[in-house]
Amino acid sequence: MKRRDFLKKTAPLAASPFVLNGLTMKAFANQQMMQILGCEDVLDRVLVLIQMKGGNDGFNTVIPISQYGDYANLRPDIKIKDTGSAAEKYIDLDSTLDADRLTGLHPVMTDVKALYDQGKASLINAVGY
Repeated sequence: MKRRDFLKKTAPLAASPFVLNGLTMKAFANQQMMQILGCEDVLDRVLVLIQMKGGNDGFNTVIPISQYGDYANLRPDIKIKDTGSAAEKYIDLDSTLDADRLTGLHPVMTDVKALYDQGKASLINAVGY
């Protein structure tokens, strides 16, 4: 896309705060939708999308515990260990899942694990275009 075309298409968005005059816009503001979802008492919502490119290895971020043998064979030098100290072993994400759905997190993702345990985070693995 050319710069000129980009500016033509995004200029109306730049004016939207003035047009809306400070009105707040809420996701899922439809009350009927809120009742169906059971979220009528939730006031704050945040959607965080993380698109990882380049040097990130998704299988070392969210480890497929149910297929750990295959994972370890394919990554003998860079695998996240299944035994050892907490600093080098993967974190069990949710032991209540079926055995074929078990996953682990990279050892440095303790904050994400805490958010998951509080019900404030969910992980969707292997999402692509």
